[in-house]
Amino acid sequence: MGVDMWAAELLLRMKEQQAYQDVELCLALPFEGYNADWDDWHRKRMDFICRYAEKVLVLGEMPSSESYKKRNYYMVEQAGHMIAVYDNAHNMRSGTQQTVNYAKKKGLQIIYIHPDTAQVTAEDITKK
Repeated sequence: MGVDMWAAELLLRMKEQQAYQDVELCLALPFEGYNADWDDWHRKRMDFICRYAEKVLVLGEMPSSESYKKRNYYMVEQAGHMIAVYDNAHNMRSGTQQTVNYAKKKGLQIIYIHPDTAQVTAEDITKK
């Protein structure tokens, strides 16, 4: 629930336009049933997203921080760039921080969208 879901829904809406029909939505889920504790409305939204995604991968076998880490690292390994809704100035221990740090380590260009101000900044690790 949050930015991942918002981005997936936005992409599905964009795919309705001719210019974006070739874009694929691929979901990487941490483990089967990870959304079991969600309320009905959010589960229905995720079911809709999964139904229209080109690919849905389940990367972990059980609920654990390792399953989330595996999912986060997989997303970075598949990416050429990263867009992160993240406050880079106030690092809080989170899955987003873990993913951003791994993307930096892998040399991905990262575009940050500040969660409170919507200010967009870019960090190109490959030039450092």
